Amino acid sequence: TIVQAQLPAYYDYLHLYNEANELFEKDKFGAAQKKIEAFLVFEEDLRTHDAFDLRANARYIQAVSAYQLEREDAESLLSQFLIEFSENSKTPLASYYLGLHHYNRRKYSKAIGPLVAAVKSSALNQEIFDEVVFKLGYSYFKDDNLPQALHYFDMASDKKNIYQEDAQYYNAILLYQQGSYADAYSALNAL
Repeated sequence: TIVQAQLPAYYDYLHLYNEANELFEKDKFGAAQKKIEAFLVFEEDLRTHDAFDLRANARYIQAVSAYQLEREDAESLLSQFLIEFSENSKTPLASYYLGLHHYNRRKYSKAIGPLVAAVKSSALNQEIFDEVVFKLGYSYFKDDNLPQALHYFDMASDKKNIYQEDAQYYNAILLYQQGSYADAYSALNAL
């Protein structure tokens, strides 16, 4: 039709992108990943600034969907996103997901870098920030970096959140290990 003839050549690909984004927002990660992969196959010729933003978001959807689906390529997709789009507004969240990927696999040493990058940004909502702070404390604890663990457990126990009591418990353990028995006793009594 005449209207279709006047549309930009990338309109069909933009439609794929929008469908993938909607599926992603509805937590339909498998379907979102299929749509976004179809979009990525055809977007290579799109090099305008708008297309770059679409490409970045498409890569983000692809990577986070892989994480949510526990696919083997999640780590590489998240890492590639962080390299290719280091200045993108979704970088802190991609760092968060990469950190969680390692944390959930008990690779605490590898989780620390991405979680530190995520917590340094101001882009995280309070719930994710609280989670990252606690998981950093635990990662440092498991990595035997007790001063850093204590620092993050202190941060996590300072305000009311779902990690507060766990952080206070680990904080008490660390204080006890350091020989601060009175402080450890007070921390345990606060639970």
